[in-house]
Parts: sequence; C-alpha cells; structure tokens
Amino acid sequence: MVNRYEFGLMAINGKEYRHDIAVFWDGSVENWLREISHDVGVNDIELAISKNPEIIVVGTGADGVINVSSEATKAIIEKGLNLVIDKTGRAASVFNENAAEGKRVVGLFHLTC
Repeated sequence: MVNRYEFGLMAINGKEYRHDIAVFWDGSVENWLREISHDVGVNDIELAISKNPEIIVVGTGADGVINVSSEATKAIIEKGLNLVIDKTGRAASVFNENAAEGKRVVGLFHLTC
C-alpha cells in the first residue's frame, strides 16, 4: 500500500522511494525506468502487463506532466485490462482502493513533475 506521496517521495509499506517506481498488489516495488523521460510507451508498460494484473494505474506526476502514448493505452486495453491515468496523488489513492479490495493492481508512479 502507498502510505504517503509528496513531490519526489513515495512511501510504500514504510519504505521511502525517491525515484519512479512500479508497485504491485502484493506490496513489491521495482524501479520504473522509461525509454523517454516524460513519455510512457509500449515498452514502458511491459513489466506491468507481464504481472497479469486486472488494473494498471499510471501516476503522471504531481502536475500531470507524463504523457501516456496512445500505443501504450491501446496495448493495455487490448489485453482486457482496466487503465486509470491520473496525477500521482490521486493515482496512489486509486491504487490503494483497488489493492484493499483484493484486486491485482499495478501502479506505475512518476514522483516528481
């Protein structure tokens, strides 16, 4: 669960992260690196899709600067997955709500802009 988010910092299960991360419904966390800094392409979502989630939540930063490409969106929808794209603060809340309901949710979170 996301315990806290503020610009440049996210706490997951009590551990703080200061870089973009992928968070999984089981509480595990991995670095989330993208090919292009402020864009999410198909390659940037492969890790999330490979975990066979029900929902992928993309946190686009505090101010919503990250752009999710139409190709990435299409790849997620074609797999039959639900997709939520929102500023990171709200996206973290959506992640928590779905995880609390026992859903297989992956959060891809940009922590700054």
